[in-house]
Amino acid sequence: MRPDNSSPTPQDLTRLIRGIPYIPDVDAAEYLRGAIRRRSASLHAFTPDAADPEQLIAEIDIERVLYLLGTAQPALEIIAACIVELGTTTRAIEAEIRRIDIRPVGTQPTHAHLGIDIAFIVAFRALTREQRWALHSLVIWSPPPATIAREYALVVATGSGRLAGVLVNPDDLARIIALGLVLPVTEGIKGTLESRERIRIDPYVRFIAAQGLAEWPIPDADASVTAETVLASILVHWAVSFAEIIAGPDMLAPEDALPLEEDEEANTEEESEERLITPDPDLAALTEEEAWDALVPEMDHVLLAAQLAREVGAAEYVYRLCQLLPPRLRGRDAPESRAFRRTLLEQGLICARQRKSARETLLLATQLTDIALDDQDMSRAAAFGREALDAAVAVKDLRAVAFAARRQAAIAIRLGDLDGAVTSARQAVATARAAGDRAGLMESIAVLEAATQLRANQV
Repeated sequence: MRPDNSSPTPQDLTRLIRGIPYIPDVDAAEYLRGAIRRRSASLHAFTPDAADPEQLIAEIDIERVLYLLGTAQPALEIIAACIVELGTTTRAIEAEIRRIDIRPVGTQPTHAHLGIDIAFIVAFRALTREQRWALHSLVIWSPPPATIAREYALVVATGSGRLAGVLVNPDDLARIIALGLVLPVTEGIKGTLESRERIRIDPYVRFIAAQGLAEWPIPDADASVTAETVLASILVHWAVSFAEIIAGPDMLAPEDALPLEEDEEANTEEESEERLITPDPDLAALTEEEAWDALVPEMDHVLLAAQLAREVGAAEYVYRLCQLLPPRLRGRDAPESRAFRRTLLEQGLICARQRKSARETLLLATQLTDIALDDQDMSRAAAFGREALDAAVAVKDLRAVAFAARRQAAIAIRLGDLDGAVTSARQAVATARAAGDRAGLMESIAVLEAATQLRANQV
C-alpha cells in the first residue's frame, strides 16, 4: 500500500507549487505580525507567562525574515509559530539557510516555494521522533481539500506508531499543530460530534512531510514492509472500524468479523489490538441523519482506504466496507450519497472480478444496477444487470437468476429493445418456475406479457 499522492510526478509537483497561496508584498509584514499575535494569544491561554507578542515582534527583523523566506502563506504561518513556540530568531533562520545550502528566497523569486521548505525544516528540527511520525502519518489521508478529524488522525498515528516502534500520544499531535505544520479548521464545521474538531495540512507541506517516510525503519519486519505500507494498512483498519460504527450495532454480529489470514489465526492478541482501533465508540447507534453527518467529511478517506486495499489484493476489507456502508445509505437519495455508494461498490466489483468471485459479483453488480436505475442511466443499468445475471447463473441461484432476468427485461423495455425484453422475460419465467418461486413467477409472467404486447404493437 502507498499513501495517495505521496510521490507526485513532476507535473503534479508543478501543480502543487502553482497552488501555493501567497500574501501580497505590501501586506506580508503585517500578516506575519498578525500571525505572531494570534499564535501568542493561543499560547497565553495555556501559559500565561509566555513572551509578550509585541516584544517578539520588536526583536524579530520582519523585513529580513520576508527576504529570507518570501511571502508564501504556509511559510509565514510556520515561521510565526516557530518564533512564538521556539523563540526562533532571524539569525537562526539565516543559519538554517546556510546549513541546508539554500539561497534566500529574496534572491530567487522564481523559486518562492523554497521558503516553505526552509520554514518546514526550522520547525521539523525541533520535533521529537514521535512528533515526526505523527506528522508523517498525516500524508496517508486523502489530499486537500479533504480535512481530517483530529481524533481519527490520532487513531492512525498511534496505531501505526506502535508498528513503527514509536509511541505517539495526543501531545505529539498538538505539538505539530502548535508549530503551524498542521492547521486547525474553524470554518464550515457543523455539529457537536468529536469528529467535527478537524485539521488540515497544506498540500505542499504534505508533500514535504511525505519525504521522510521511505527511510523510516520498521522494526522486526521484512524488506517488503515499509512505513508507507504500515500507514496504509492502519488507515484501512480505521476505515472498517469507522464503517462499523456508521452501520450501527446490528451489523456487528460475531460472524461478520473479518476473516483472518492463516498466519494471523495463531495471534489473536495482535488481532484484538487491531480491533481496538476504533475512532469514536460514542458514535454507535446513530440516527440516519447523525450517520450521514458523521460520514460526509470522511467519505474521501473511506474511498481512499478501499482503493489502497484493492491495490494490494486485500479484497475482504473492500467487501466489508461495501457490506457496511451502502445499505446504511440506501434510503438517502441525494446525488452525493449515490456517488459515494457507486464509487465504493465499483471498487468492490473490481476486486470481485479480479478474484473471479461470482457471489460477490452478484451482490455488488446488483447494487450498482440499483444506483444506475436511480440515476436514470439505462446503459449502465443494462451492463451491470447483465453482469449480475451472469453471476447468478454461475452460482446456480435460480431465484437470483429469475430476479436478474426479470430486471433485464424491464431495462430492455425502457431501452426499446423489445426482442431482448421478451427473451429475458422468458428466462425469468422459466427459472422462477424451476425455483418454485410463485411470487417471482407471477411478476415474470407480467413482464413477459407487457414485453410481448409492446413488441406486437411495434410490429
